[in-house]
Amino acid sequence: MLHGVTTAEAPEAPPQEPTTRRRRWVPWAALATAVLAVAGYGLWWLGWSTPIRDHGGYGVGFQDVEPGASRTIALGPFCLDGAGSATIDAVTVDPAGLTVVAFSVRHADPHGYFGGFPGSLRDSGFGGSRTFTDQCDHGDHAEAAVERVRGVNGPAMTDHVFVHWSAGVRSGVLALPVQAALCLDGEVDGDLCPPDPVPFDGKR
Repeated sequence: MLHGVTTAEAPEAPPQEPTTRRRRWVPWAALATAVLAVAGYGLWWLGWSTPIRDHGGYGVGFQDVEPGASRTIALGPFCLDGAGSATIDAVTVDPAGLTVVAFSVRHADPHGYFGGFPGSLRDSGFGGSRTFTDQCDHGDHAEAAVERVRGVNGPAMTDHVFVHWSAGVRSGVLALPVQAALCLDGEVDGDLCPPDPVPFDGKR
């Protein structure tokens, strides 16, 4: 026994090895959780998020449209949040007698939105661009125009218009609640193809 050293002054035993191993695994578990969270957000950002903000839907019907005739309607207004620009790659509708043959997008004039045109997109003078840069935080908006052709027979309407877009590495489909119908002469089908009003004869 050494002189001057008591039992109480002896060094403590080192900690058990399993405890040290458990402490080493904690940072790795936290890192793996963070990586999974970042990966999940990246997948959501790429696959499900959209930088395009739209402002609701509406319903419109054109009367006395013969088979093969076209009408042009407006979509939007739109603006961008989180992207410098976006391109409309395609526009589709429900498969119910309508075919999209042309579309375009442009900066929207807040004092005169497009609305619609009883003819082709070219004849409307709307323009032919498919890319827009209007930013939501600047208060700017864009609007799109879509030319649709009526099929030969049967109903010609849609409950949605689907805008296929791309912005950098992102792309997706924006489903707009836009009801549109091209009605034959005398066709009656819901609110979009109402019956012709009865002329007022002054006796009621």
